[in-house]
Amino acid sequence: MRRLVRCRTWTDPIGYREALKRQREISGRLMRHVNADDDDDVLDEMLLLEHDPVYTLGRSASETSLPPSDSTIPIEKVGRGGEITYHGPGQLVMYPILNLSRTPFKRDIRWYVDRIEEVAIRTLATYGMEGRRHPIHTGVWVGEKKLAAIGISISKWVTMHGMALNVCPDMEPFERIVPCGIEDPGLGVGSISEVASSATVAEARERLCASFSDVFDVDLSACRETMTDESGDGSACPSGGGG
Repeated sequence: MRRLVRCRTWTDPIGYREALKRQREISGRLMRHVNADDDDDVLDEMLLLEHDPVYTLGRSASETSLPPSDSTIPIEKVGRGGEITYHGPGQLVMYPILNLSRTPFKRDIRWYVDRIEEVAIRTLATYGMEGRRHPIHTGVWVGEKKLAAIGISISKWVTMHGMALNVCPDMEPFERIVPCGIEDPGLGVGSISEVASSATVAEARERLCASFSDVFDVDLSACRETMTDESGDGSACPSGGGG
């Protein structure tokens, strides 16, 4: 019998601080029961959501990567690895909060990052896109464009933060920063909608859930357990999204 991971989804964008609060609550509970293998009250969890527009600064962020002073998008300093990135509607964010001490997981940071990358690669493959790992930079790339940004933190082998997959976001906010601190003019940021123009976050969410289940060898609970608005389907992309 495969391990069950509780999946919580939001169909409307939510604030970054609210999502971070949820992550901390769940990770705190897992760390208090770090040796509880089969207690339903301490299930590993995954959050799937879109954020309200926000720039987040990882531990490696530099001043030269910041947006211009006239930017109206808020900036949040966070405890994940990596540089600056943008989150907003049309981008599917995955926050796995897992106890890596449990089977079938491994207490191995490289293994965990590799598995997160593999989730993105398999999700992109369902759109006919060949995702790949870059020899120097983190994340998952299609050609010379990064479609999935990855930044994690791990404490007592419990994970937080995760991956942001560009489905159909407004790409203009990326152009006002140095995304992930990558200054190479030959590299950029892309989205699924550049190839699959009708791609939606709702559709990508279902595909990502299937990929996550296969890659981590787990079962997910109802992938629409928590919603901010039960009348929404999470399918809309922002005006001008997709670059």
